[in-house]
Amino acid sequence: MYKFFAKSLLITLAVGATSLVAAPLTFTSGGGAQGTKVLFDGNVATNFVAGLSSAATFSLLSVENSGKKWNFQVVVEETGSVNARVAGLGFVDINPDVNGGAVTNAGGTDWQFNFTGNNLQFPNQFGALEACFIDNNNNCNGGGNGGVNNGSSATVLFNLTFASSQSSITFNGMGVRYQSIVGVTAGTSGTGSDTGTGPNIPVLENPVPEPATMGLMGLSLAALAAVSRRRK
Repeated sequence: MYKFFAKSLLITLAVGATSLVAAPLTFTSGGGAQGTKVLFDGNVATNFVAGLSSAATFSLLSVENSGKKWNFQVVVEETGSVNARVAGLGFVDINPDVNGGAVTNAGGTDWQFNFTGNNLQFPNQFGALEACFIDNNNNCNGGGNGGVNNGSSATVLFNLTFASSQSSITFNGMGVRYQSIVGVTAGTSGTGSDTGTGPNIPVLENPVPEPATMGLMGLSLAALAAVSRRRK
């Protein structure tokens, strides 16, 4: 009995600490501070590579111009045990379609915002993109020398603009471009998918337990105390 309640408490704590959600990621203009962390896997020559991974934590900072301009921060991390560089970050689809955007602070990545042209796609059979951040003007396929090196992170500020006022926007799938990969016989470049575009790890948000979760925690603690008294 004691083990049952102990296990229940651990599950309650785990569920309260994070909630698992998948892409797409939606941000609302009236929702206050919003942040979401996306985890990416790694593939070289279309083959999954264990230890090739990265993360991007998006935060909506403000909405301007009557909902036509959305200002974001994204913290990009190279998190894998395989030595690599995150050379680019791509958006498979942004809804509604963007009609402009800019990187206002590249955070040392040398990234710029690309959303038009004929080369808006990642290699490795990843596919087409609506927009990307990369050190290569009007071409998401390359990558230049910029990005986030192994074990490092960078904070990038950017905005997206829309033709009309928007109350919410959605990112439908994202990916990353890897270069300078070390120790993988299949090649030195690859891609990574988020939860909406391929093999992935769930997105985590809501780090603070909600009131209902706190109530369940209290009931679990009370049950543990009762069982402990009976055992004495």
